[in-house]
Amino acid sequence: MVEAKVETNKGFFEKWYERIGKRAGLIERAELAEAMAYQEEVLDVGTARGTFWRFFKARKDVRHYNVANISDYFEMYLDRDLIRTPIDDLIESAFGGGYYNTVEGLRPNMTNNRFPQFKAKTVADAFGAYFDLDSLNVNVGKLKMIAGFTGVETIIVRGEPEMSALRIIDPRSVRKAAGIETDPVTGRVLAVHQEVGSQKNTIRHLGFNEANTVYKGIAWFNYGKLGTDPRGTSYVRGATDLLNTIVDVQSDIDKIFERYISPLVIWTTIQAIDNIKAAVLEKDAGEDIFIGKVKPEEIEHLFKILQIDPRVPYWEYQEYLDRRLYAYGRSNNLWYSKDATVASAETLDKIVGRHVTAIQRDQKRQAEREWYEPLMVVNSIPVKLNYPRMNFGAEPTGVEEITIEPIIVKGIELGYVSELKYWDILRQLGIEVAEEALEETPEEEEEEGPPEEQEPDDEVPDEVEPEDEPEEEES
Repeated sequence: MVEAKVETNKGFFEKWYERIGKRAGLIERAELAEAMAYQEEVLDVGTARGTFWRFFKARKDVRHYNVANISDYFEMYLDRDLIRTPIDDLIESAFGGGYYNTVEGLRPNMTNNRFPQFKAKTVADAFGAYFDLDSLNVNVGKLKMIAGFTGVETIIVRGEPEMSALRIIDPRSVRKAAGIETDPVTGRVLAVHQEVGSQKNTIRHLGFNEANTVYKGIAWFNYGKLGTDPRGTSYVRGATDLLNTIVDVQSDIDKIFERYISPLVIWTTIQAIDNIKAAVLEKDAGEDIFIGKVKPEEIEHLFKILQIDPRVPYWEYQEYLDRRLYAYGRSNNLWYSKDATVASAETLDKIVGRHVTAIQRDQKRQAEREWYEPLMVVNSIPVKLNYPRMNFGAEPTGVEEITIEPIIVKGIELGYVSELKYWDILRQLGIEVAEEALEETPEEEEEEGPPEEQEPDDEVPDEVEPEDEPEEEES
């Protein structure tokens, strides 16, 4: 049972006008009035002054979810870890690492607004910082996975990002019948009809004004879009019946545990049972029961415990249901990957990676078309079709482009890398190297060169008397 309180943002026009009126020197007063005319109310669902109003009535029965009710999708996400965990994991994998903008043709020496590429990136970065697109991507990603779609009313005005507006359209506020109007050729969402209680509202795509200083559009995000249906496919919807089955099985297992821990007891006596019944029902936890006037032959058969066998064939079925939900979700799961082989773990990572990339792709294209392209037009930045691109993850620093091969080759040429070190580097890079190559090679004997001249002794040698020549024998 959910009680929702709805409050429309009726004072938004006046506050918005006061805010941008201080910057009236940037655009004409007539354009301010025209931009105000582009503003429309966005009905909020279940929110009031930033506080979630949700009150749940305790349920005694097992909660079953309706596959045709979009509000049940949100309840399943909020209440069931089997639904929330894979959605959060996929969205955090897709957008949790943040994002960065790139502009084709932007070079490091372009450091001022004289270069349109530099100005384009500067404007896009300021826009993303002001509206906290890091958090908005996560928010939009979760909404589109739960409901299959979500929209963001987009109003972009020339000048500082404070004059623009981005407001999420809650999928639960979209009318079921003909709630979304699209262009029959391009498929672009042209209007969204909201209905919350007795309140109704229409948000329209108006495009650019004549001076190209204001843009009003609807950024529309989908998950699992089929054909031209703008509602996409809810990630939660496909798991609804499976989750209901898991809830039933879990309820039965909980009952088995309760009976195993606190089994049923049958009390029998040939006398009046009222005293025994009162003693059993009225006793406190851990308190002993005292029974008087019981014959000795009755004591042995006074009570009988009905013990529940916990070895019921539920565990294999429970594991089967878990595997089905995991296969459907295509998200990370440590319980399955921890026991997988290297090849199986790599395959699981590839499956999840493709799923994450598909989620990012829709977000990227819509952000570039509905936010970045109008930003360039209203700010008169002539980047043609090379408007900023949204990329996910950490922004490259340039170190990633350095390869080790030329460094090793140059080191060998200059004699800084020995043959032994070269083989060791190959081994560290994952290349199989024979053990013999890693053994230290014997040093070659140095070639003998010319004998070194001995330095003369400092001491003066003693004079050596010449030897006497042998006398010639007389003939």
